[in-house]
Order: sequence, then C-alpha cells, then structure tokens
Amino acid sequence: ASFTQLGTYASCCPEFTSGSGTGLSAGVFYTAPFSRLFRLQFRLTYSTESGSLLYDERSFVADLRDTAKVVDAVFAHDLQATLSSVGVAPLAVFRIFGGFDINAGFRIALTTASSFVQKETLSKPDDYGAYLGAGRTWVNHSAEIPEASSLRVTGQIGARYVLPLNSKKTFFLAPDIQYHIPITGVASGVTWNVSQLAVS
Repeated sequence: ASFTQLGTYASCCPEFTSGSGTGLSAGVFYTAPFSRLFRLQFRLTYSTESGSLLYDERSFVADLRDTAKVVDAVFAHDLQATLSSVGVAPLAVFRIFGGFDINAGFRIALTTASSFVQKETLSKPDDYGAYLGAGRTWVNHSAEIPEASSLRVTGQIGARYVLPLNSKKTFFLAPDIQYHIPITGVASGVTWNVSQLAVS
C-alpha cells in the first residue's frame, strides 16, 4: 500500500504502507485431462481478504503537569479492512512427477464486501494526554471503501501433491498451496494491493 487517506475521509496518517491478515477460502474445482502430464482445472472460490494496515507515528506532546516538559508520543494509525470476493480461476496444470502438480493461471472475482474502520489513537504516553481535551481517539471512521473495485484480478501460481486413498484412485488427499499476485487494486485513486498465500 501507499496512501494517506481514503476518499474524503479525514486522516492524519503520514502513509499506510503495509499490513497483513488471515482469512478463509472455500470452493469447488473441475479438472479436464488432456494427457497424463497436462490438464486444465477450473476453480470456483469464495475468499476473504481482510487485514489490518498499521502505522505508528512518533512525535511529542507537552506534559503540563507539575513541571512543564515535552515527552515522546506515539500516534497509532489503524485501518481495518473487510474484503471478500467470489471468483473463477482457470489454471493450466502440469504433472511433474508421481502425484506432484504445478499450476498457473489467473483469477477473476467479483467483490462481495469492501468496508473499512479507521482510527487514530494517542497510544503513548499511556497515562496522559487527549486531543483537545476530548479523548485519546481523534480519527474514527467506519464506512464502505470509496471507489472500491467491483472486479478483482490476480495472477495465480501453485502446487499440490495428490495422494490416492484407494486402488482405483477415486478418493484422494491433495495438499495444495496457491499464491495470488494482484493485477488490480482494492480501489481506484490509491495504491493498495492484496497478495494472498492460500494453503489447503
């Protein structure tokens, strides 16, 4: 990420640059085999991509208790994003050896949720200070993300290992890992992309 505010919502953050989060992904897939070593796979998935962007701004404040002095301060900028999407991913799958597959393709998804909660709080000193005498939280927004992208596109690469559970190979386990590389951002007008590492 690289932005200071969303739309016209007031923000004192110098710059949101990075964040992280965990979520859930669920779906179904269909595989069309073309040969022993090559097949096409289509995945339909629902995915949550929520996370937190945090920035601790170091500054100072005046402590007027007893002897007036200047003390170190930290203003905590916290943006909690709620994101989710439903998408389809066509993938080319290559059998490398045994049951080990690698795949590559892309995912096109419709955004189903895109909201945020943003706060700015005086977190240090923890025993003194308020904004204009009105509390330790200055910015407090809760809204839909302005100009959120309705369509999200990511490149997708991954690998899995197929472990048959019976002699006919009709039941199997397939540990799977996928990495999603953002092609489109969360919203227009800001630099904000979400990469994902999905394990199943």
